[in-house]
Amino acid sequence: MEGIKIIRWDGEKPTIKMIKSSLDDEGLDYYLFVTYPEDKFEEHKHDNHEIRIVAEGKMEFEISGKKFVLEAGDRIEMEPGIKHSAKSLYSGRTVCFAAKK
Repeated sequence: MEGIKIIRWDGEKPTIKMIKSSLDDEGLDYYLFVTYPEDKFEEHKHDNHEIRIVAEGKMEFEISGKKFVLEAGDRIEMEPGIKHSAKSLYSGRTVCFAAKK
């Protein structure tokens, strides 16, 4: 799909420290956020190139009617202006990193 990129984690289950190190290596500013079951983010867009990485749990992103499920280590990158929504799919907490280019 144009304007988005999904990168699936390949390897041992990532730790928060591993993901932080990877983002640091890329020189990105980031923050950590936590969601809980039934947390939803209604459709919105950003003015920047956005990156989300799931560290623990599971999130679903919906873009133009297409759903993408991200699990620990998976990453989604969205060009500026891409309308999307998201929700937590995990029965416990979901931990994500957010960064922008």
